[in-house]
Amino acid sequence: MKYNLTLTDKQTAMLQERENELEKLQEIQLKEKRAKLKYTAPYEGMSEDKINYSNWGPPTEITRDVLYESLRDDRRAKHYKWIERDSMGRIITIKTLMVKEGLVRGEPKVHNYYINN
Repeated sequence: MKYNLTLTDKQTAMLQERENELEKLQEIQLKEKRAKLKYTAPYEGMSEDKINYSNWGPPTEITRDVLYESLRDDRRAKHYKWIERDSMGRIITIKTLMVKEGLVRGEPKVHNYYINN
């Protein structure tokens, strides 16, 4: 048995309206997730796309292993670095983490350098 289903203009408009509502809902949920991430420091196992939304913010620099593109996927590593400076330009803190295969590998490291007395 074969059915020939066609939508009227009204049904098409209703369907489009529902799709728009769904997109808006998904956008709101994504914003809520990012807002929660704002209070979370990067952790082992965090996905690479969430790092920028963590409480560390976007990294100051990202370096890749030598010959990054020619390595196998499981051997490729990116090193994210955040450098914080005081008002005089002195380095206060350097935060680092390594990303392999789209996930943070190992514990993120925080190194404190100059401390005001």
